[in-house]
Amino acid sequence: IGVTAILTLLTPLAAKGGIGLLIAVRIIEGVFEGVTFPCIHAVWSRWAPPTERSRMASIAFAGNYAGTVVSMPLSGIFANAYGWESVFYIFGVVGCIWFVAWMFFIKTSPEVDHWISPKEKEFILGSLGRTEGVKEKIKHPWRGILTSAAVWALVASHFSENWGFYTLLTQLPTFLKDTMHFQLEKTGFISAIPYLVMGILLFVSGYLADTSIVKGWLTT
Repeated sequence: IGVTAILTLLTPLAAKGGIGLLIAVRIIEGVFEGVTFPCIHAVWSRWAPPTERSRMASIAFAGNYAGTVVSMPLSGIFANAYGWESVFYIFGVVGCIWFVAWMFFIKTSPEVDHWISPKEKEFILGSLGRTEGVKEKIKHPWRGILTSAAVWALVASHFSENWGFYTLLTQLPTFLKDTMHFQLEKTGFISAIPYLVMGILLFVSGYLADTSIVKGWLTT
């Protein structure tokens, strides 16, 4: 997150340095940003009780859509008032502040969190079937994972979702501005609507998934 925020701040400078430098900065930014989502799953695997995991993960990922809903209208306003560079500067600073807050408040597991109460720590560790201070060495069945039809179904669905997500993110504002001739400020607000709906449905689906597990309708 910190590296991504810094590279966001440097994006206007990279753009002025040439297309090659801009592409390189964006690729590096994508590399660091890409590991964020798997890391979120790793954090929740150590924090969330199994019956609440889908709901908590949904809330976390809904933040991705919530950020888009907020940032797209604001980007149009900032770009129109202060120039396109201001969008990268403002959100880059916000990202740096978020990174500092994350490093201060967020811990990798309940065992190393000084803010959590003993009762809450005991509940979380007990629900996960873990004991404080005991480390397990896990042998990952990579062959089974890579040959699992369920895994590849998830890969296909995630690829398709991301294709639609980023197609809307990159093409919808341009379409509204150049083809439909909307003003820049309105373009941002209208472009944010699909992500608002996505965020709501993601939260609802997480709640339904946890409810299904609790009631025994689903096992995973």
